[in-house]
Amino acid sequence: MDPEFWFGKSVFLTGHTGFKGSWLSLWLQCLGAEVVGYGLEPPTKPALYELARVGEGMTSISGDVRDRSHLQSVIAQQQPEIVLHLAAQPIVRESYRNPVDTFSTNVMGTVHLLEAVRHVEGIRAVVCITSDKCYDNKEWLWGYREYEPMGGRDPYSSSKGCAELVAKAYRTSFLEGDRNPRGSVAVATARAGNVIGGGDWASDRLVPDILRSLAAGERLLVRNPQAVRPWQHVLDPLNGYLVLAERLYLDGETYSGGWNFGPPVSNSRSVQWVVEHLLSLFGAPGLWQQDERSQPYEDIQLSLDSSKARQRLKWNAHLGLETALEWVAAWMRALQSGSDMRDMSEAQIREFMNVMQAATQAHTEMARFVTSQTPAGLEQAQLFELTPDATMVRRVDGTIVYWNHHAEAVYGWSKDEAIGRVSHALLRTEFPGSLEAMENQLLTNGSWEGDLVHTTREGKRLNVRSYWAVQSGQALSNAAVVEVNRI
Repeated sequence: MDPEFWFGKSVFLTGHTGFKGSWLSLWLQCLGAEVVGYGLEPPTKPALYELARVGEGMTSISGDVRDRSHLQSVIAQQQPEIVLHLAAQPIVRESYRNPVDTFSTNVMGTVHLLEAVRHVEGIRAVVCITSDKCYDNKEWLWGYREYEPMGGRDPYSSSKGCAELVAKAYRTSFLEGDRNPRGSVAVATARAGNVIGGGDWASDRLVPDILRSLAAGERLLVRNPQAVRPWQHVLDPLNGYLVLAERLYLDGETYSGGWNFGPPVSNSRSVQWVVEHLLSLFGAPGLWQQDERSQPYEDIQLSLDSSKARQRLKWNAHLGLETALEWVAAWMRALQSGSDMRDMSEAQIREFMNVMQAATQAHTEMARFVTSQTPAGLEQAQLFELTPDATMVRRVDGTIVYWNHHAEAVYGWSKDEAIGRVSHALLRTEFPGSLEAMENQLLTNGSWEGDLVHTTREGKRLNVRSYWAVQSGQALSNAAVVEVNRI
């Protein structure tokens, strides 16, 4: 995300009073954008929108996306360049209680928004936020890719799948190319995982439920402790939305369509793991039990494959789950101590941007290193993402400079967590013989192949067939080693 791009840009944001909308509004204000928000009153008491005084740095307009005429008149009056559509009914269990409201908000709200866009001149980019639950979930272990079919068994998931189809229909029928007499509008949809962060008090969400139980001193009732979710800090997908909007604005239809912004595989953890970790951060381990009452259906396993965003947008998730939960705990402690929550929220945004900048610098250094040390250069390194095996690039001393997404899946550490670590120590490698003899063979012959034992983040021992390759003639001190590990 380029901070300079957003300075002075006119942005229309629906759902700005909600949890994600409030964080995005604050971030855009920090970047110097001219933000107009359109939404209902904050959906919870307390609310991030009020605690962080989000409305102070933007124009806030009260309105319902189900009110087509009002929405259209507001957009026509504001004449934005970029539209970010977050307004939604976001809770699965609420969709069972109020399916009509869920469909009317999530489906017809999207229709009304895009219908308004096609009648306003000057809009260049639209990003409609849906959900990872838009997919027809088969409970697969691997992540869904953008081309896979929409679906959803519950009203919420179904409504998000419908919203995706609405966006595609408007994009291809009315908005792109010469179909729109007011100028082509690039339209994309964005799908993220289960977002967490400070300031979320929505009902029937795990982290807010944990925080409420702690505040009340009560034992938490957990509905589905074994359900696995792709958890991510709210700033990670918001960064993806901003990067996507930039590309739509600058390059148009090249970046239209659906995009996944999911966390690394290492962030996909069970509900029970998240409960126990967050409770321990507040000094209350074990203060939970399973809710034995009958529950409406919810997906047990669901994850996203974000390879497209990593490759084409150069987007990466930056916060591991442990860090994300620590940020949530820090935000809540600041609230409890009476801190200024706008200052606290903006501080976390600045910290996140510093993390992004540091990661970009690290990846640039890695690219420079790989380019200089491997015959195929950076293009070859990018191809490592397409390999079906856990692949890393490291120095001979074991320092990791590249870590592909299959390595994330197999071993459990994200790319950002692995880069800079010593592979032999990280994976607790058990060698079949002398490491010195293996390295001598590697430098002499250009390769080594054999069986190793690695240990995953969760403590599982894996027998792997490992292949090491290095460009012959390189000095031991600076050689780059490509290591491919197959289970």
